[in-house]
Amino acid sequence: SLQPKIPEFPNQIVEIQYIMELSNGKLSACSDCNDIFICKVFPFQIERILTGHQDIVYSLCELNNAQHLVSCSQDSYLFIWKNYNEIKRIGGDKILIPSPILHLDSTRNFVVNWKSLSTKSLENSYLEFYDYTGQSIKCIKKIFTSNVGKMFEIKEKDHLVVAFDNELPADKNETRLIIVDYIHFKEVTRIPVDLNSDDYCFDLYFDSLLFLSGNRQLYQINMYKNYEIQTKISFSCSVGKFLYAIEDQQIIVVDNEKKIEEKDGEKKTYKIKGGLTYFTFENI
Repeated sequence: SLQPKIPEFPNQIVEIQYIMELSNGKLSACSDCNDIFICKVFPFQIERILTGHQDIVYSLCELNNAQHLVSCSQDSYLFIWKNYNEIKRIGGDKILIPSPILHLDSTRNFVVNWKSLSTKSLENSYLEFYDYTGQSIKCIKKIFTSNVGKMFEIKEKDHLVVAFDNELPADKNETRLIIVDYIHFKEVTRIPVDLNSDDYCFDLYFDSLLFLSGNRQLYQINMYKNYEIQTKISFSCSVGKFLYAIEDQQIIVVDNEKKIEEKDGEKKTYKIKGGLTYFTFENI
């Protein structure tokens, strides 16, 4: 049987926070030891270690075919790297930290959410757009009432999907999903979705945006009809991730059914059944 090869990282590393394949074929990984590792994959070898951050590095972004990298850290700094050498630092006020970060393919810029460290001052959080040199282009403020959890680019429309995280309970009038036009830097619309979990993901399906809320809900949202919700599928089990298989136009959802059983009248055991659900929106 095949045995997995476990890459050897320095002993001080407890947890890898983020991993990303670069367009030059190399692998980048950041960890809780504050460093960024640039690795050759076959055979595995650490080629460069990028140092400078003073706290956990938890997100990376590639620009210009890996000539530039952007890193975000709990130390409240955003670093710009060129050819693996640090060329610029942004932030550092210890009030806001950069998280998350996303490269915008259609403009070759990147966007970052400056996230408040305090849940009492979430109104200070904002989106900021930069070019690959770290020059600020535009800020978008006062459209969010909680920190941003994840972002997703819709290149066909030059739109950015912004999802709130779940640090604070959502107000009954608050929408967890916002569409932003990153060419004109303005809000387009808000989508009322059920988002009570930080485990959610996005994908595109023909003219639709698919959004798996992590709360047993999968939404089909029409991008060309003002982002109206066309279909909403509810699962009776805990839904994890999904994959759109373009070859046969099927959507594959990872569903893990959890059941609670009573044993001997008192003891409860959890029976877990893992599986995959295949479907298309035409046959549901």
